[in-house]
Amino acid sequence: MFTTLFLRKLFCLGTPLLSALWLGACGQGSVSSSADIAAAPKENNAVTKPDVAALAAPASRLVKQAGVGAVTGFGSVIVEGVKYEDGSAVVLLDTDPTLPVAGTLKDIKLGMRLAVKAQGQQAQSFTLSAEVIGRVSAIGPDGVTVAGQQVRASADAAAPTVFEGLAGLSALAIGDLIEVHGQRDASGAIVASRIERKDGSAAVITRVVGQVGSLNIDTRSFVIGGLIVSWAQAQRLLPSAAALRDGARVAVFANGTPSGTTLEALAIKVIEAGTDLNGLLRVGGQVRDFDPGTQSFQLDAFSVDASKASFLGGSAAELGNGQRVRVSGTFADGKLAASEISFVKDLGDPSADIKGAITDVSGAASFKVRGVPIDASAPDIGFVGGDASMLVAGAVVRIKGVVQGESVKPVSIEFIAAAPSLPAVPANESSGAGRPLTRQVPVMPVALGSPGRVLSGKGPIAGQ
Repeated sequence: MFTTLFLRKLFCLGTPLLSALWLGACGQGSVSSSADIAAAPKENNAVTKPDVAALAAPASRLVKQAGVGAVTGFGSVIVEGVKYEDGSAVVLLDTDPTLPVAGTLKDIKLGMRLAVKAQGQQAQSFTLSAEVIGRVSAIGPDGVTVAGQQVRASADAAAPTVFEGLAGLSALAIGDLIEVHGQRDASGAIVASRIERKDGSAAVITRVVGQVGSLNIDTRSFVIGGLIVSWAQAQRLLPSAAALRDGARVAVFANGTPSGTTLEALAIKVIEAGTDLNGLLRVGGQVRDFDPGTQSFQLDAFSVDASKASFLGGSAAELGNGQRVRVSGTFADGKLAASEISFVKDLGDPSADIKGAITDVSGAASFKVRGVPIDASAPDIGFVGGDASMLVAGAVVRIKGVVQGESVKPVSIEFIAAAPSLPAVPANESSGAGRPLTRQVPVMPVALGSPGRVLSGKGPIAGQ
């Protein structure tokens, strides 16, 4: 059931999340290729960190760690199967080229790709970023085109695409505004972990994340996927000391939609992997550019050295392009040195795990938990501490199950606390772990994100 399962249905706008935090998007570029672009004022990229003094263990004894991957569940926030406590975490939205926008836990949704920075298992920050935001310009048998980028639904049963606002790619129409989270495959197409249809009447920005190709300094243009990006009118190249080069990973911001295959950029942010990742780093996703000779490959925005890794759920011989894995290791000298690589092969690996209060009840077996639609109509669901009659608004439950379409199909439902209008769960009824089922948990309904923001030519994205 795969934690990544949600994440893969599902925005660190692909990887720009990394830029705002520990990937050092404010680091220096290597080649100055755009000196005649108007210099941007120095941006304040400082992020206020939460107070972690209240953690059970002293901060000095907790392992610093970071993670990049898909959101696969809630209870706290589960990223690629790893649970992070979210009580004091800062949420950042990488929707502004100058400075990440403050968000809330409500903005974190299944299938979104994000970056997490943590002390022990206590998250300090989550940064959300989509790979592309834009209007659908073409529909084909294998997917759709958005801002010149090919978008495909995942064919991997271990990581199905999460859809919101539509049942699948076949429900999209030309002109629909969508937000896509995912990763690039070997062909450069985005394999979506999440696709959300937005309000098409709203003011639109186009945001594309990818690698620079065919850089032409004379014409001030480069290519991402099937999109020609022109920065002739760009007011900002960020960070201020950054430089464009072929192969650099960038986030491009523009008002409106491309004209044909060309997009006039108003801001370009260069995303460089930093050197401040001095703790454990976990990254999940799909292997690409695999080199069997050196046992190295690309995973998300990282170059991975797997030559000294141990393997779970498979062997080194099984590594190859398209294989879905989770890598743990340390980042140094521009590479992620893998200490452990875990293969993700089927839905039985990570489970969808969501905990919160029931809301939006519509019918005997349809409701939401933390904004996620739940379809509890199956006759073989296992109930703990209650039964189907207790599935009413206000009851606090824990749902374990799988994702099908827009809904989670529960395998088990555990009652943590009865709804206020129902009798309290008897003290002698407890979960399999033996803990009373009357423990309260924070409720965090998930709200739809804003449909778009308007980009100002001389400053960050303005307005909500």
